[in-house]
Amino acid sequence: MAYLKAFFNFLTQSQLFAILIGFFLGAFGNEYIRQWFFSPEIIIDYRQEKPFVINSRIGFDMEKIYYPYFQFRLSIYNKSKYFKADKHVVMLTGLWNLVNDRYEKEELFEPVRLNSLSYGPETILPKMRVFTPLGRITHVDYQKQFEGYLSGDLDKPQFRFELKDMPRWILSHVAPGKHLFEITVYFDNIPPVSKKFELFWSGRWPESYEEMLKQIVIKAL
Repeated sequence: MAYLKAFFNFLTQSQLFAILIGFFLGAFGNEYIRQWFFSPEIIIDYRQEKPFVINSRIGFDMEKIYYPYFQFRLSIYNKSKYFKADKHVVMLTGLWNLVNDRYEKEELFEPVRLNSLSYGPETILPKMRVFTPLGRITHVDYQKQFEGYLSGDLDKPQFRFELKDMPRWILSHVAPGKHLFEITVYFDNIPPVSKKFELFWSGRWPESYEEMLKQIVIKAL
C-alpha cells in the first residue's frame, strides 16, 4: 500500500484525470495519454557563447593542412526527471529572408535534415543535454579547396547550415542579411518540438572569436 500511495502522490491531478479518460477510450486513449501527459519537456536553445559557438580548425589528416572555421550548435535538453525522448532527428523546417522590412518565405523551400555528425546519443535521457551542429563558416581557402561544388562565391566566407541531405531547390549557403529559420526535432515516442530563430550575417570574416560573434548573431525567438 505504501508503494501505491507514493505512486499517486507522484501523479499530478491532470495526469490522474488523463488516466481515467484513457481507461474509457481504450488503446487510442492510452497512446494519447502516453504522448501528451507523460512526455518529457524538450527545450531547444542557442546562445552566443561557448560551447554553442566553437572556433576550431578543419582539414584532412593526409594533407596535414588545417583551416580555421566556426561551428554553431544547438542545444537539445530533456527537462524531465523521469521520461526519455527516443531517436531524435533534427530538421530545418522553415527559412525566411528579410525583404523590405518583412520576412518572406524562401521560394521552393522544403524541409531538410541537419547533419548530427554523430554528436551525442539518439535517445535523450532525463536531464540530459545534447548538442547538434546547426551551421558553419569556413575560411575561404578551405572553401576553394573542398567546397567548390556548393553555392556561393568561394572568395567570400559563407554561412552554411550543417545539412545531412543536399537541398534540391534552395542554395546551400545563406546570403548576408537578416533571416528567420525554424528548427524541428522529431522523436520516436513523443510529438515533435519546434523553435524559431533570427539570424543576422554580415558576410565578413574576422580572425578573432569575439569579433565573429559580432559578424553573425543568432537569436532564439
